[in-house]
Amino acid sequence: MKSKLLLTLVSAILFGTIAARAASAQDYIVKVGEIVKLEIPASGRSILNRSTYKSGKWDVNALDLELLSYSWDYAYVRGKRATPLSVVQLTVTHNHDGIFGDKYYAAFHVRVLSDEPTGIAISDSSIDLIVNEQCTLSATISGGPGTCSWYSEDPNVASITATGNTACVRGKTPGITYIVVSTAGGKYTARCRISVMSPQPASVSVLPTSLTMTVDETASLQALVTPTNASTTLNWQSSNSTVASVTQSGKVTARSAGTTTITVSTSNSKTAACVVTVIASQQSDPEPEAEQDSCSWEGNYKVRSVVQQLGVTGYAYPTEYEMTIKKIDDDYYVTSIIGMNADFSIYHGLLLQPEDDGTATIVLDNNDMLFGRISSSQHMSELFLLSASPTYQWINRGTVKLARQSDGSITLSEFSVFAYGAETGYEPMLDANYSNSRAVSVTAPVSVVSDDASAIAIQVYDLHGTCLYNGHAENLPLLPSGLYLIRQAGILRKVLLHN
Repeated sequence: MKSKLLLTLVSAILFGTIAARAASAQDYIVKVGEIVKLEIPASGRSILNRSTYKSGKWDVNALDLELLSYSWDYAYVRGKRATPLSVVQLTVTHNHDGIFGDKYYAAFHVRVLSDEPTGIAISDSSIDLIVNEQCTLSATISGGPGTCSWYSEDPNVASITATGNTACVRGKTPGITYIVVSTAGGKYTARCRISVMSPQPASVSVLPTSLTMTVDETASLQALVTPTNASTTLNWQSSNSTVASVTQSGKVTARSAGTTTITVSTSNSKTAACVVTVIASQQSDPEPEAEQDSCSWEGNYKVRSVVQQLGVTGYAYPTEYEMTIKKIDDDYYVTSIIGMNADFSIYHGLLLQPEDDGTATIVLDNNDMLFGRISSSQHMSELFLLSASPTYQWINRGTVKLARQSDGSITLSEFSVFAYGAETGYEPMLDANYSNSRAVSVTAPVSVVSDDASAIAIQVYDLHGTCLYNGHAENLPLLPSGLYLIRQAGILRKVLLHN
């Protein structure tokens, strides 16, 4: 007994006491599904290396971690469930020459992270775009791997095309919306504010580019902004308002003889100009007026209308044209209107039927395609048809109503003009609508378009308002087939030229 006690004391001196040794806890971080190696610290290893026998026991929480393989000084574990702390306990039993036993303890703190995302961020919080401009957004997912989905809160303002963590955004119409990106299931989201504005004008043109007026005469200028959806205000100015003044709607009033320049400018300083020449009014002694039937419709008239020109400007503008009504064999005929002839057919023109209430109607309801036909010249294959409705019908095109007013003027009900001929495949095509028409009698004969086109001065514009030709019709160069704006006899209209 004494010898055994002596050996125990010697072992305690050499290898430490029988009391259990414990190492301080070590911290490890692992994600769900990842593997980590747990190892005894160097201090514990130096103690245990003096022992001839070592046996390790690892206590692992099987819900949090999976023990894959181990030895007395290490173990491989895999994360199974997210947890802020899982404690792994190691107990090593060791002895020297199989005589004395001792125990070594080590603790390992393992934090298991989730493999799901913990958040999402977007590359920009706010972006300004103009219509049709594009930008790119990207998303970053924090935490575990994951997929994301994108959408626009208002696709009419901004549309989106997304691939994975990247999205292309396009501005569509002016307004404000938000682009939203979220993780799968929508647990985490991020947003970017998108403000879409109208484009600035690239250019502006004015029609016409030159104008000759007499004192006290008025005329309307038309500004064409490109692109048509540009956001801008227009400012009209006259370089010499004593010669001609202009309103902010483009209405020009001739004041005195001379020349001035009317300039229109956009909010971003794009400009266009029209040169206005004002000549003095020709004064002459009035000729005695012939007795006239108060109920007669015969006469020459200057008509003001608001025209909606299809495919040219997209909005209505005022215009002036001349109209002639003749009495032939006790019947009244409109022989010219909107600057075009109507008297070349066997019907002498457009039949005008007076009513008992002091009104009259232009009859357009007839199966014959010649009925209601007008033309800028018999030398041109293009024809036009009048209709009382913007929806063309082969039969029942209706009537245009003329009514005398107390001031002596005559109002015309709304009517439409359809292009018709070989250029349109003999299918009527809506050209323009005329409304708010008022006619005033003039003593001078109306200058209608003559078949002798060589004596006619014309201006030709493309649909953007660029003047392509200004001179006599006989010198008009060959132009490609297509639609043009032609000012002729003071009337601006759209014409289909075909070579």
